[in-house]
Amino acid sequence: HFPYIQTIFLPLRSLLATQSIGPMPDTVGERAIWVGALINPIPPLGVCLEIRPAMLACKNDHQRMQLAIAAIQSSIDHLSGKRRLF
Repeated sequence: HFPYIQTIFLPLRSLLATQSIGPMPDTVGERAIWVGALINPIPPLGVCLEIRPAMLACKNDHQRMQLAIAAIQSSIDHLSGKRRLF
């Protein structure tokens, strides 16, 4: 699921985000947190529900990865009109 990050979100957003948050990390846990920063920037873009508190509450890397995947999917569904988040 993570490779879709660079192609699903606007290329310009990805470019700007990677300049401010750095390149995608190699480890699963760090990558999940990176995804949280990518889809929940400050100020918000309105493309994803806030996941940072949930990310911090995760007990392990697997939970962080599952949260990141669910957040990406819900954002894709929102942007495509399949299921509006707000």
